Amino acid sequence: GDRSRFVRRTGAAVGGRARPRPTDLHRRGLSDRVEHARVARARGGFDEAALALRINADSALCSGPWSVVDKQFVPEGASRNEYVHIAEYAWPDERDPGLPWVVRDGRVNAASRHIAADGHLLARMADAVWTLTLAARVIGDERYAARSLVLLRAWFVESATAMHPSLRHAVHVPGHTEPMSWGLARLHPMWKVLDAVELLDSGGSDDDTVAAVRLWCGEFLEWLLASELYRAELERANNHSTHAIALALGLAVAVDDRRTSALADQAAAVLDS
Repeated sequence: GDRSRFVRRTGAAVGGRARPRPTDLHRRGLSDRVEHARVARARGGFDEAALALRINADSALCSGPWSVVDKQFVPEGASRNEYVHIAEYAWPDERDPGLPWVVRDGRVNAASRHIAADGHLLARMADAVWTLTLAARVIGDERYAARSLVLLRAWFVESATAMHPSLRHAVHVPGHTEPMSWGLARLHPMWKVLDAVELLDSGGSDDDTVAAVRLWCGEFLEWLLASELYRAELERANNHSTHAIALALGLAVAVDDRRTSALADQAAAVLDS
């Protein structure tokens, strides 16, 4: 997938020479994707795709904003601004319908998303932000960029609604208090947010939202790298470890962190293991 390709590209040596920085590679790839869209549009082969993008962007203009504070349930010891996602495989115990719930691997409890499912809200926000930002750049309608900034401020910046930069309750089983690591994988929509932030920044936005989101990403990266949950995911040697290192690397690229190259090397090792 995109995460694996990005990780391999940023972690691979280049002909024995000093390799480009991961931040430069990411920005170059993002710029190329937008330029390909512009060229296709100029040649008249972009009409259908542009129409679809405009339709989706117009829909996104009327959507959101979303926030972690919208959930109905806050676990004991958590604040409403913390990201909480009820484990989709968690169910009330048929033998004892109270707490704690039990995990039934592979059996999705659809009712859980109506209690506290910040992962689904994150996905909707990220889809809208990416669609609006891409439409602003390709179609040239600044209404889309303005709405994208509104959605970003609600999720990351405004104190009343912003997500706290941590994942202590990324996956929560009612009745259990110990943190669980496997919720990190649900953060994969952050890639759309990070790409959108880069496009907004490179597009010359003078709004301070982009800088504030980058600051949030830096705080989140610090929490993530110091977290036992992150280290536990890296040791799983499966899709969870790929998600974890890709999240850390993406955040590091977004803030041009001094540890980016080391994380790229670690990511390549995770993929090769």
